[in-house]
Amino acid sequence: MKKKTPILLFLFLMSLIPSNHVFGQNTQPTGTAGFGDEMKCITEEKANPESKEDPIIIKTCIWHAFKFVITGEPDYRGCYSYQYELFLIANGQQKQIINSDLFNDHRKELEMLINRDIKIYFDSNAKDPMNDCFN
Repeated sequence: MKKKTPILLFLFLMSLIPSNHVFGQNTQPTGTAGFGDEMKCITEEKANPESKEDPIIIKTCIWHAFKFVITGEPDYRGCYSYQYELFLIANGQQKQIINSDLFNDHRKELEMLINRDIKIYFDSNAKDPMNDCFN
């Protein structure tokens, strides 16, 4: 059975990286304090044998010794579902790992950073008079 459990941390990190185009390489600083440096991402479209219109989208990102792979596959309506994979790269080999292997040692610090960023985002949107979600 394939794992389809979303990787919350990965999605958070990915949300910090704007994707201006579907093809090519995009290198951006993540801006996440303590976990910074650069994450290099490549987004590719692969021919879909089940649909001529909707391709399979594969986004691969490398950060330090970690490789993140998001594979998006469309359903019959063109709506995508995603599968997330995380790998550790060591000695030229890739080993699939689970989320806790990535930040297990700094879990409390990471949780604090994520909660801080969510609060900043929430507070900035709560002040927007055009945002009816907070009324």
